[in-house]
Amino acid sequence: MKNRILVIVHLEPDFGKLIEEELPRNVALYSQLFDQTLVVESASELSGTQPYYELMHLYDRWVETWVWGWPDHLDCYDMEPEEEVIEGRDYIVCSGSAHPGAYLPDWLWELNNNDQYYLVGGCRNECLQDVAEMFNERNLDFRIVESLTF
Repeated sequence: MKNRILVIVHLEPDFGKLIEEELPRNVALYSQLFDQTLVVESASELSGTQPYYELMHLYDRWVETWVWGWPDHLDCYDMEPEEEVIEGRDYIVCSGSAHPGAYLPDWLWELNNNDQYYLVGGCRNECLQDVAEMFNERNLDFRIVESLTF
C-alpha cells in the first residue's frame, strides 16, 4: 500500500504578503488526512523566522531545507565550486518557473517511488513549480493541490 505524503513547500511567514490568512490553518487541517507530512522550508537558511503557529506541530515530524535556484545560490548548499555539476543529478533546468534552475537536494533522492505525494504551499510559478519539476525528474507520483497553494 502506498503512503500518502503531504509536502508543504515554503509556506512560511517570510512569504506572508502572498499568503491568504486562512491558508496555514487549512493546510494544518488537511495534513490530518495523510500518513506523513514533509515540510520543505527555507527560512532557517534565509531569515531564521519561525513557522506559522498553525503549522508548528508539523515541524516535529519531517523537515527538509531547500532554497531555490542554481547555480546562483551554490554557497547555500555547501558544495565546492570545483566539483563537477551534472544536470539531472545535481540540478535541473526549470521550464515553468520564474527560476532558471533548481538544485536537487540529497533528501529528494531518499523519497520512496512507491508513495503518493501531494504538494501544497507556493509560490505557484516559483518554488512550488520547481519542486513539482524535481518530483517529475525523479518519476515520483505527485499532485499539486491547487486550492492550498499561493
